[in-house]
Amino acid sequence: MPKLYLEKDWAPASFWHDIPLMAADGSYNFVTEIPMGTRAKMEVKKEQEWNPIAQDTNDDGSLLFYAGGSTVGVSEDGNNRFNYGMMPQAWENPAVTSAAGYGGDNDPLGVIEIGSSPLPRRSITPVKVLGSLGLIDDGENDSKVIVLRTSDPLAATIDGLDDMDPSVTARLVDWLKMYDFAADGVHTIDNSEKPYSAEDTIASIDEFHEQWEKLVDGETGADYGFSLPAEPEP
Repeated sequence: MPKLYLEKDWAPASFWHDIPLMAADGSYNFVTEIPMGTRAKMEVKKEQEWNPIAQDTNDDGSLLFYAGGSTVGVSEDGNNRFNYGMMPQAWENPAVTSAAGYGGDNDPLGVIEIGSSPLPRRSITPVKVLGSLGLIDDGENDSKVIVLRTSDPLAATIDGLDDMDPSVTARLVDWLKMYDFAADGVHTIDNSEKPYSAEDTIASIDEFHEQWEKLVDGETGADYGFSLPAEPEP
């Protein structure tokens, strides 16, 4: 699958750095990397110029696909039942530990959108935050923010995961525990597998955005090898 790039005003731009965190209506922006109904492991490439969306590869160079998980988190053909992607201008700093005591995974902030239909890959969608789950992946904190697109018919009546059928959270927990290639076969979810509230999650997003600002301003004290915005000309 070819790399997917972003353009703004007829010029190349970054999905990670050049899309604002907040949408015009006061909601948050969500970038779709893996649409519902697919399992090619696509992600924004931090180290590549303009941070395109591209498919990950295995050690032998072959294209990487999600292993699936149980039938709770995926459909019978192994495809993902949720839209997955990232939140722009947010970063999980490995030097900053979570409440559970784990450093960030050094990636843009992961997001799961639970609307009823697929969103196009590389689309930018306004969403409302419902909560989050604290995935621990290889000893690192890999927060997953749970959102719902503001255009969804249910968005007007749902403000958090508590407003939804409990089976939704159960599917999310199951998928996160099983979706990838954890060393022991199963990932860990902190907080006894209970989701964090929308309020607590928004506070965390503010922190992840602050860490992103420090990253692009060169205030982290480390060179992570990322492709970052160029310094403005004097």
